[in-house]
Amino acid sequence: MRQTITIPAMVAQLIPLTKATGMGPLPAMLEDMAGVRPLERAFAKTQLPLAIIEHLDQEILMPQMVHLFENASREAADDLFGLRVGLAMKPTVYGKWVRYAIEAATLHGAVLRLKQTISLHQNIGNILLERQGETVLLTYSHQSVVSEHGRHHADHILPPLLGIVRHFLGANWQPEWVRLFYGKDHRHNGLEHMLATEVRYRGSGVSVALTATDLATKNPTLAATPLTSTDVLSDVLSTKAKGSLAQIEALMSLRLLEGNSDIAGVAELAKSSVRSLQRLLRNEGVSYRALLDRVRFTKASTLLCETQAPITEIALMTGFSDPAHFTRSFKRWAGMPPSHLRHMQQA
Repeated sequence: MRQTITIPAMVAQLIPLTKATGMGPLPAMLEDMAGVRPLERAFAKTQLPLAIIEHLDQEILMPQMVHLFENASREAADDLFGLRVGLAMKPTVYGKWVRYAIEAATLHGAVLRLKQTISLHQNIGNILLERQGETVLLTYSHQSVVSEHGRHHADHILPPLLGIVRHFLGANWQPEWVRLFYGKDHRHNGLEHMLATEVRYRGSGVSVALTATDLATKNPTLAATPLTSTDVLSDVLSTKAKGSLAQIEALMSLRLLEGNSDIAGVAELAKSSVRSLQRLLRNEGVSYRALLDRVRFTKASTLLCETQAPITEIALMTGFSDPAHFTRSFKRWAGMPPSHLRHMQQA
């Protein structure tokens, strides 16, 4: 039975989105542990297309990511599956966001960079430093994670968070304790055994205990060609400036992975009525059809230039059942057939 993914109603606030890269090796690990059918069931229950595995830079709903970890843990029949996924992940799987952070001069600088640029990975979420006496808690918090379904997803966040800290403090560094948002349950001994540290509960998110001395630790390995603030912050500002339309475009792109382009499906993902979605787009000065064309053109151009996928397959991946219709539409968008664009890029 498919679960209903609940997100806030689409009004002025953000639709919670995150990059699919955050699932890490979950698909491969679930398939290895349980087989293809459980993998297919986990994605189906989460209302995610399996094709997302080949498009990890695609944005998905954050509640989908949270439910995916819960469903995958059930299919694997493994209460510690989320933590196992996290232990198999390197922090750099998160791309430019984390790479920029771990190039900071100190661990404290890295935390500040994580906080400033988190929108490179997801549009809602927070990185905090919380002082508790002599202890400083490095905390990741998100409204979708801190929920009844978020335990397995929260577990998987801890190892990459520890990995960022260990870049500065050494591979063998261990915190005195870590804290999770939920209450202590039957998995406690397993968590402590696998993490090799004390696990505490009922925090504000996913936390690692540090000291002020830890935060002042200098970076032992400075990058030869580091990312600059200009490289990263321009992307952050660009992401924030796109606003509501970028969120709707992300949902359109997600639907296109299954060949669907209807407005009703996008409205359902956004927890909106079709009429409300149309009103939102009208207020932004664009129609659903025009926005869909933009998403299709961007996706088709990327596939033509960066992959060897056949044009007939690209047509299906952008929501066209008829390749001839795709070719006519592409020529209208670009002033040339798709084959010409590919030839130009390969010349």
